[in-house]
Order: sequence, then structure tokens, then C-alpha cells
Amino acid sequence: MTRPPNQQGAGPITPGPADSAPADSAPADSGPASSGPVGSGPVGSATMSSALPHAVNYHNWIVESFAPHFGARLLEVGFGYGQYTRMLAPRVQALTALDITDENLGLAAEMPGNVTLTVADITAPELPDIVGAAAFDAIVCLNVLEHIEDDAACLVNLRRCLAPGGRLLLLVPAFQGLYGTMDELAGHYRRYGRAELARKLLDAGFARADVGYFNPVGGLGWLVTARFTKPKTLSDDGVNDKILFFDKYMVPLSRLLTPLARRVFGQSVRAVAVAP
Repeated sequence: MTRPPNQQGAGPITPGPADSAPADSAPADSGPASSGPVGSGPVGSATMSSALPHAVNYHNWIVESFAPHFGARLLEVGFGYGQYTRMLAPRVQALTALDITDENLGLAAEMPGNVTLTVADITAPELPDIVGAAAFDAIVCLNVLEHIEDDAACLVNLRRCLAPGGRLLLLVPAFQGLYGTMDELAGHYRRYGRAELARKLLDAGFARADVGYFNPVGGLGWLVTARFTKPKTLSDDGVNDKILFFDKYMVPLSRLLTPLARRVFGQSVRAVAVAP
């Protein structure tokens, strides 16, 4: 495989915080762009609602929840519109952001100088040769793994890119029972249970993982959408209106409830997995 194109950002480097103490518990019970092959399904911006770049409160919440684990060298999987990339860059010394498609490489001109955009397949065995083996303090992978048929190979590859003790910071859709039209339109192969994701992380060679449900209010909204609506596209007015309403009014409530519901219910499963 030839090395994919890279695009370097053009702004200043802003150092970020050092890595924090490790996550230390694995449970016992059971949007963003794609960055792996999805067969005939959608990739890139086709996997996202056009309202997502405007869901700033939701994105800030996710980034803040993972920020203590970033370290200095960060890999972002699935940069899509670049909404997370812009939030991550000021918090680290060096950020490599990759995607499966080159459709958004033009965003490089808008990025700070510590950002490198690249195209890569995270299921390919040569991924560590492309982005760097044991090169990163942390990897951010937000709503990407569900787009990938062979998620086990993906997790192994990502672990190989982490330095010893590095963190994989993972967010995926929760509960297969919530699978609906929106998942089909986005090209999701599956939704995950908490124990299922913990088991897959340990099977991929991670030393330990802290896994819990995230965003219970969003989970209730997704349940209603999955059961009672059949949007034709991810950017239907009804879909976009719900995203923006949630971002403006419901994020504070869901942030408050997430610690109470993390072992029970949420729209997503959030994980911090530690490389050996």
C-alpha cells in the first residue's frame, strides 16, 4: 500500500495537558465520518447529518470528558467535517487526523499548524506503518467503529499505534435494540452493549478498559426516532431540528444524568482502554 496523501495545517502549535492517571475498571455486565471500509454503504460526510457541525455543546461535552487522557501526541480517527479536530488541536502538541476518504482534505488550510490530515484505512494491517507504530499517547475514535465490519481488526490496529500505557478513547452507539432507520442511513453495522465492547477491547490486547453508557437523554430521543420515524436522509429537517434542539436545551440535563446512568442506559457507550 502506498503512503496516502497528507495535508499539514497552517496555524500555531499550542501545547496540551499531560496524560492523566489510568482508567482502572472493566464492567462485568452485558455521526461523524467513517474511517474504515463499509462495503457498499456510505462513507465520509454521507454518514452524518448536516446539523452535526453546529452541535457545539454536545461536541464540547464529549471532548471535555476525554481531555484528561489526551497527552501530547494524539491521533483522531474519522475527522469528517473537522468539528472535533478544531476542538482537539489546541489541547495537544501534535494531532494527526485521518479519514477513509480524501473529500475533506481541503480543510487543512483552516487547521492549526500542529494538525496533519491524512487518508488511511484503519482496518489495514499496515496502518501502524502509515501513521506510526507506538507513536501516540492517545487515539480518539468517535462514532466510527460501528461503520466497520471487522471491528476486531480495527481495534488491534489502533492498539498497535499507541505507546505503552496509551489510551484509546472510544465512543460508539449503544444497544442493538435501538437500531433503526438512522443507523441504516449512516451505514452502521451494529450498536454495542457495554460488556460486549469491554470484551472486544480486552480481546484486542488492551490491558484494561473503563466502559460505561453515555448520554441517557439522547438515548431516549434515539429510541423515539428509531420506533416512530423513518427519515429519508440524515439531513431531513426533522432530523436536523432534533439535533439542534437537543444541543441547545438537553445537553446540560444529559450531562447531569450520565454519571447516574452509566451502568444502565445511554445513547452511546464510552470507553477508555489502556494499551499494555
